[in-house]
Amino acid sequence: NPSNMVGRNGDTLGFAYPYFDDSVKDPQNTYYPVFVDAVVANPPYSQKYSKKDIENSPRFAEYGMPPDSKADLAFLLHGLYHLKSDGSQVIVLPHGVLFRNEELQIRRTLIKKHQIETVIGLPANIFFGTGIPTVLICLKKTREENDILFIDAYKGFTKSGNKNKLREM
Repeated sequence: NPSNMVGRNGDTLGFAYPYFDDSVKDPQNTYYPVFVDAVVANPPYSQKYSKKDIENSPRFAEYGMPPDSKADLAFLLHGLYHLKSDGSQVIVLPHGVLFRNEELQIRRTLIKKHQIETVIGLPANIFFGTGIPTVLICLKKTREENDILFIDAYKGFTKSGNKNKLREM
C-alpha cells in the first residue's frame, strides 16, 4: 500500500533501515529498525565502504562481511536482514557478485539457507549509467525449497540506440 511507503535519505549501510519520529525535537534518539514485506534495490555498483563501523551489525553475523572494496553483497544482506519472515527481495547487482572469490562464503551461506530463489543474468548496456552486465537476484527470507532457478537473459536483447533492451520472450 503506497500510504505505508516511507522514503528517507541516509547512510544505508551505516543505519539499519531506520525509522525516526520526525515530530520530536531530536529524531535521531527515536531510532528503531524497520522490518518490511519486500525490498527492491538497485544500489551503487561495487561501491567502496568501511566495514570497520558495521562489522558487528547483526545484518552480517550469519554470512560474514563483504570486502571493503565492494559493498554489493553488503547491500544485499542489509535488505535481507530487514525482511519479515515471509518477505521477498529483488536486487540488481553487477554480474561479478556471482563469481568473486572473496565473497564465496556469503554466497555459500545464502545457498545453504535456501534464500536465493532466482538468478537472472542480464546483458551489458541495459541500465543507464553503466555498460556492465548485471544480474537480478531474487531472494526470500524464509524458504523451504532448495532449488535455484537460473535464467540466462544475457543474449535476449535488441539494440535500442546506444542501449540494449530486453526482448519480451
